[in-house]
Amino acid sequence: MRLRDAITQAERNAGTGRELAKILDVTPTTICRWKRGESAPRWDLFMQLVEIAGVSAHDVALPEQVTVR
Repeated sequence: MRLRDAITQAERNAGTGRELAKILDVTPTTICRWKRGESAPRWDLFMQLVEIAGVSAHDVALPEQVTVR
């Protein structure tokens, strides 16, 4: 799963992108930048984000296409 997909799911679960931003205490613009890949959330915000999205941090941080040796 890509970060963008996790953010989209978190937005759905939070109600709106603005609500997600409020929960994470960031601006809606920050959420948009994360979705576009222009920046990435700090680790603590990433962990909150995946919890809200209901997905595994491992699945987002290490997508299926990546082989760990």
